[in-house]
Amino acid sequence: MGLISWLFGEGKKTPSIVKSNGGGTFSSYAIGHRHHQDALKRIFSERTSEINEKLVEAVLVIDDANPYNSQAVRVDIQGQTVAYLKDENAKQFRKKMKEKGPSEIKATCAAKIVYWERESDNYLVILDLPLDYYYKANDPAPSKVTYEKEDTGSEVLTFEVSNLDQDEIASCQVNDRVKLWMPPDNADKIFLYVDNWRFGFITGKYFDLVASHLSKKLPYEAKITELAAGRCRIKCKFISQEAEEKRKQERRKDLTSSVEYSPIDEDIYKCFISNKTGMCEEIGTWEQFQNVEKQMEKICQANNGRYYKSKAKTAKFAIIFDPAARTLSNVNSLKSKGYKVTSFEKTLEHFVLTDMWDCNKLIKAEKDYKKFMYEEIFE
Repeated sequence: MGLISWLFGEGKKTPSIVKSNGGGTFSSYAIGHRHHQDALKRIFSERTSEINEKLVEAVLVIDDANPYNSQAVRVDIQGQTVAYLKDENAKQFRKKMKEKGPSEIKATCAAKIVYWERESDNYLVILDLPLDYYYKANDPAPSKVTYEKEDTGSEVLTFEVSNLDQDEIASCQVNDRVKLWMPPDNADKIFLYVDNWRFGFITGKYFDLVASHLSKKLPYEAKITELAAGRCRIKCKFISQEAEEKRKQERRKDLTSSVEYSPIDEDIYKCFISNKTGMCEEIGTWEQFQNVEKQMEKICQANNGRYYKSKAKTAKFAIIFDPAARTLSNVNSLKSKGYKVTSFEKTLEHFVLTDMWDCNKLIKAEKDYKKFMYEEIFE
C-alpha cells in the first residue's frame, strides 16, 4: 500500500514502514536544499556531463526538534538530511500521520536529485508525493494589482510576477522575503530574487507602477503572499521618509536602551524559548543547545511544570536566546502578550546549568551585535 493511499484511504493495518506511490509525477519540490549542497553532491558522486538527475529513495522524518520550524518534516537520503517539505505539505503530512498511526513510523518515497549548471546551489530535490499544494487546478486566481497608502505616507503595492522561472519558484514559499532590482541599463524589467535566486521579473503592465516607486530609492519590504497554479503574488511596502525616520528612532532606542527582564519565579517552570535563531560558532552549537533543552525539560517536569518546544498560550515565561533579539521592542512585545521575559543565560543560572554553556559568549555577542548595527545605521 502506498503512503498516500495509506494516509487517505481505508487502510486498517499499521505498517512499520510505508512507501509512497506518487505515480511518477515528481511534482513536489522540497525546500531548504540550498543549505545541504555538500550532502547532495556526495550522494550524486557519479554525476557526469551526461547525467543530470539521479533517482533515489527518500525518508520523510517528522522533525519536532527543529529550532526554526515546529512543524518541520525532514527529507533524508542515504542517512543525510538534504531538504524539507514545504510548510503546507508538512502540515498536511503531520496531520494525516497523526490520524493514521504513531509519529515514529518512517515514510519513504521516490525522489530525484536534479543537477543543473549555475554559479552555486546546483542540486535540488523533487519528491514523488501527491501532497503538493502549489499546482492546483482549482486554486483561485490572485486578484489584480492593489495600492494602499498608509497614514505615515508609506505606500503598499501588491502585484503579480509577469514572468516566472518555474524551477526557481518551486523552491520558494509564501512569506519568503523578496529583493527587487532594476538594472540601470535596462528600462523595461525589474528582477525578483529570494536569497539571491532569481525567480522571475516584472514587465508590461506592472512595470511602470513598480518602477516609479523603486526609482525613488526609498527603503522597502517585499515578500511573497500567494503561490497558486503557477502564479506568484508579491506585496511590497515602500517606506516613506517619515516612516523610515520613525523606524530609525525606534531602532536607535532598541540598540542603546537596556532591557528590563522579569524577575524569575516559579512560573519559569512553564516556559519556552521565543528566539532560537542566531546560532554561530562564536556562541555554541545546535547539539549543545538541544542537550540544554533536554535538561530544561527534565527540570520543568520535576517542578510540576512544562518546557514547551515553541510558543504556547499556557506558557508563563518566554526565554530569549538570540543575541540580536534582546531588544526593548521584542521584550515589550512578548510582555504585551502576557509572558514574563528573561534571557537564556539567566534561565541557565536559575536552573544551575551554566556548566553546559559559556554564557559570557552570549553576553558578548549581544554587545557586539548592537555596537555593529549602531555603527552601520547611524555613523
